[in-house]
This record gives sequence, C-alpha cells and structure tokens, in this order.
Amino acid sequence: MFRSTTIGALGVVFGLGSVLSQDIIIKNLSDEYSVVQLLFIRSAFALLILLLFIPFFVKGNALSTSRLGIQVLRGSLQFCSFVCYYIALKTMPILDLVAIFFTAPLIAVALSVPVLKEKVSMSHWCAVGLGFLGSLIMIKPGGNNFEPAITLFALGAASLYAGSIVATRLLGKSDQSVTTTLYTCIMYAALGGLSVMAVEFIVPLFQPGAIISTYSIWTTPGIEQLGLLALAGLAVCIAFLLLAYAYTLAPVSVLVPWEYSALIWGGLFGYIFLEQIPTTTTVLGAMLIVISGIYIARKS
Repeated sequence: MFRSTTIGALGVVFGLGSVLSQDIIIKNLSDEYSVVQLLFIRSAFALLILLLFIPFFVKGNALSTSRLGIQVLRGSLQFCSFVCYYIALKTMPILDLVAIFFTAPLIAVALSVPVLKEKVSMSHWCAVGLGFLGSLIMIKPGGNNFEPAITLFALGAASLYAGSIVATRLLGKSDQSVTTTLYTCIMYAALGGLSVMAVEFIVPLFQPGAIISTYSIWTTPGIEQLGLLALAGLAVCIAFLLLAYAYTLAPVSVLVPWEYSALIWGGLFGYIFLEQIPTTTTVLGAMLIVISGIYIARKS
C-alpha cells in the first residue's frame, strides 16, 4: 500500500510539473500567435501522440462510452477553461494564475450540491470561504496592479474547470480514465479547429467589404515553433497519463493534497524562465487556498 501510494503521489507531482512546463511554452509563444491557434496545434499533436500510446493502455475500443453527452460537455468545458487560462497567462504572473486556478476544486464543492445532490457540511463551506479569501488576497481588488478583465478570465478558467470536475465525477462511475482523456483531446482539437475556421472564414462573411486579414488569427508557425508545440503536446500527454495512472494506485483523498505541488512548479518555472518573483500577498493567498483544499480533500 505504501509503495503504490508513493508512486501515485510521484505521478501527481511530475504529471503537474509536465503540465506547467508546457505553460511556459504557450506563454512564450502567445505574443506571436493567438491562444486559440496555439491550443489547436498543441492539442492536435497531443491527440496524435495519445493515439500512439493508447494501444499500450487500453484493450478494445478506447472510444467506448455510455455517456457520450457528458464526455462532450467535459471536453468543451475544459477547452473553454484553458482558452481563458492562456489569455490570462499572457499578462498574469504564472504563480498567481495557478493559485487562482486552484480555486476550481472549491467551486466544484459548491456545484456538487445542485448538480450531484451532495450534502456539504458547514465546515466544508467555511473551508470554501477561506479558499476564496485567499484568492481575493492574491487578486487584490482595487490595487494598482488589479486588471478586472484579466482577473475575470482567470476566475472564468477556474469556474469552467470546476464544471469539468463535476462532469468527471459523473464519468468516473462508467468510463475509463484513458477514455475520458481521449475524448478530452478530441474535443480540444475539434473546438480549436472550429474556432480558427470560424474567425478566419465565417466572421468575414458578415462584414461586407471587410478585409479578411483584419480578422485573421492564424499565423503559420515555423519549424522551431511547431517543434515547441509538439513538445507541449507530448508534455500534456505525459501529464494526462501520469495523472490517470496515479489515481488508479491510491485514493483521491490521499492524492489531492499533492496536486498543490503545482504551486511549487509554478513558482519555480516562473522564477527560472520568466524572472517572476512571488509577492508576500501571493504566497499568503496561495497558502490559504492550499489549506482549504487539503481540508476539504481530507474530510471528503
């Protein structure tokens, strides 16, 4: 039991490290390319790589599901969540964004009441309130560096991701984690491609006489940029597979606290690659979010 729990914890830690590493790639390319285009190309690479891995993890039809509608909903929520996430990442320090994003499990607790009909105790609500207090400390409404639009994108990313967490709970009773991962990658690639096509070809049709390039969000990437996006796609696949495998080895309540290692990765990568130094309020707010999240995980 100890060995499997240890391996599971390491899977969560390094899986999240893999996710955060590709955030650095996306952030560095986001000044040159649109967020939707980056997500589309990265997701296409991730889907191709995942299709190569799947035969080693799944016997039979990996697309077999009894809840197709929920799979599509989950993938759509995650896609929209990460569009908001990467828009915020363009200007927000990565540690601040990651910490705000980790209010998603707290929001999921609130959503579980009307959607999953779960009962939430007063102590859980207090923990949720503590987590949101932490996010407010980090956001600093009214401060000199407060940007309402960017903050809304960060909170939107967390809220949409919370919806996908609830959908994941519904799917956990019927579908394999690899199946859910595959559908998520398909929805990322499909919605990314549709978004690019809509802006490139459909929007100009409703603007008579407009120059198409005015609305263009597509910039053809070079070999170096494609290589970086392929690397980001590989990082996402490794992360998905590590996380899926980790949660087959140990209980959710044991592994969830290790998810907050993402804050360490975010601070480390932000400092090394982006020269971002966490402020005192960032650290304080992040600590409150971590404490509330761990309490909820332990008492669930």
